[in-house]
Amino acid sequence: MKIAIMQPYIFPYIAYFQLIAAVDKFIFLDNVNFIKKGWINRNRLCDDFSFTIPCVNISQNKYISETEIDWQNTMINKLIKTIEMKYSQAKYFSQVFEIINGVFASKAKHISNLAMRSIRAFAEYFNLATEFAVASESKQYSTDLKGSHRLIDILQKERASIYINAIGGMQLYSKQEFASSGIELKFLKTTLTENFAKDDYVSFYSIIDVAMHNSPDRIGELIKNYELI
Repeated sequence: MKIAIMQPYIFPYIAYFQLIAAVDKFIFLDNVNFIKKGWINRNRLCDDFSFTIPCVNISQNKYISETEIDWQNTMINKLIKTIEMKYSQAKYFSQVFEIINGVFASKAKHISNLAMRSIRAFAEYFNLATEFAVASESKQYSTDLKGSHRLIDILQKERASIYINAIGGMQLYSKQEFASSGIELKFLKTTLTENFAKDDYVSFYSIIDVAMHNSPDRIGELIKNYELI
């Protein structure tokens, strides 16, 4: 079984969905510490517009799954209106805006749940068949372990034979360490070019941006543009 394990990010960029597509099971690692100024509750849209989902009493001593959203903050409604303004003329605006509204309409209490909902909604829209699981919902995973030891513990309990990590993990994880535990470690490298979606597309923008301009079938093909190293 091929598995990927990642923190949940709000409307993440396309490489996140490539990772989902590359595995049989994708595990949201939500019971780890929240990272301030990370990408859990932040992202970017066209024109390099950055947005943040406001949260209550953010602390790096809290798990992502414990971090509550501040629904009283007007920034969320402003964000929805900004998305509408920026993309109202996009070819697939109606379908994608409906997904976005559905995610926010959930009024999820915690940022982890809102982020996971955003990912699952687009994965379904792209017809990705990957199974999802949530780390905090499993009693068999240890929360006392750190780094690669924690990942290996999860993978062994899931009886995974292959672990696929984002390319940034090359600086963190050793193939030899995973191999000694009976797991083959691979890293996903996207082969998409900067202008695959439209002339001014930037590869690290939110999936919202590419989905507004491409059909689900087209995005399904784009998602296949990666290599495992």
